[in-house]
Amino acid sequence: MATEREERNRQRLVESARFLFFAEGFSSLGMERIAERLGVSKATLYKYFPDKRALVAAVVDLQMEEIGARLEDLNKPGRTFPERFAGLLGTIFETIGPSMRRFVPDILRDAPWEWERIAEFRRKRVFSLLQDLLDQGGRHGMVRADIPATSLAPLLIAVIEQFGRPEVLAGLPVSMEQTVRSFAGILLQGILSEGGRKEFGRISSKVHRTPRPSGGAEGREPI
Repeated sequence: MATEREERNRQRLVESARFLFFAEGFSSLGMERIAERLGVSKATLYKYFPDKRALVAAVVDLQMEEIGARLEDLNKPGRTFPERFAGLLGTIFETIGPSMRRFVPDILRDAPWEWERIAEFRRKRVFSLLQDLLDQGGRHGMVRADIPATSLAPLLIAVIEQFGRPEVLAGLPVSMEQTVRSFAGILLQGILSEGGRKEFGRISSKVHRTPRPSGGAEGREPI
């Protein structure tokens, strides 16, 4: 059974590996090179991870755990529809922002089984919450009554998934921040009622923020 110190060390390794993989990808890196970049011996890295596949899986686990915690936070009692919707959009765009441009292509090419796990997480956690939010918005008069939520959710999901494709991210003519601003503006003008737009305007800064890499381990001391 791992000691508390070993658990801390493993967690720090995963966080550091995530920062490295998001910045450079992982396909071209062997375990020896990864250990060197993380500032640990190869023996230390192998102590916690038998191979690169296990390390990549741990990075994906960490990312999904953190996103899951954010989604749970959005479900806290007392949160309004605009607050929850703004938080969900911000979380979604952070997960497909510039930090993922190197990591996602490597996942698709060299670890497609991990992409399946990510896709399943999106379906079960992210997109189910989106459907729930649209239903809530409809009940409170925040979403236009002439747009059925059952039709709107699949359409939004399809658009969001397109943004998550590496070739789309790489071909954006403007920055991701500008893209998020434009998409959020079009989306909110199109689906929210007049009352919903006014309410959403009070917290629009939560959506119009620059996506950044989740977590990160820049400057962490060697383990």
